[in-house]
Amino acid sequence: MALVGAVAAVGFAIAATGQTGQSVDMAGGKVVGKPAPEFALTTFDGGEVKLSHFRGQVVMLNFWASWCPPCRAEAADLESVWQAYKDRGVVFLGVDIQDTEPEARAFLEQFNITYPNGPDTKGRIMVDYGITNIPTSVFVSKEGLTARRWVGAIDRAKLTQYLDELLAQ
Repeated sequence: MALVGAVAAVGFAIAATGQTGQSVDMAGGKVVGKPAPEFALTTFDGGEVKLSHFRGQVVMLNFWASWCPPCRAEAADLESVWQAYKDRGVVFLGVDIQDTEPEARAFLEQFNITYPNGPDTKGRIMVDYGITNIPTSVFVSKEGLTARRWVGAIDRAKLTQYLDELLAQ
């Protein structure tokens, strides 16, 4: 079993360093337009968030890890866009995967990330959303439907385009 975990970690490391950005219309076999899988996430500050708490708002889920170079590349844009959109009915949630808490906390501090983030300690959220490469950003509509999914580092222009489209609906 340890070998399987090591192979998975190497696969994630390869995927995280070699993946280019692309829009993907599937999320773990769940077609875009279907209800986004519910989850509860305990944040690094000790709070708990549930996806269903944000019904009526646009939610951007970002799956990341501190060791992932493309995650580092997008971090400043994510925080900047969060600051610009947080009072417009948009919620950002970071889901840290396959990481250690000290490194994850250092990442959040280094990039001054202020939106809620927490570890997916059991890997359930990652599996439910079909995450095989990081970073991956999943956009959830006000109605709670998986609207879009972007694999790879997302830039400010694409991020704001997707958010604006969902806010206009």
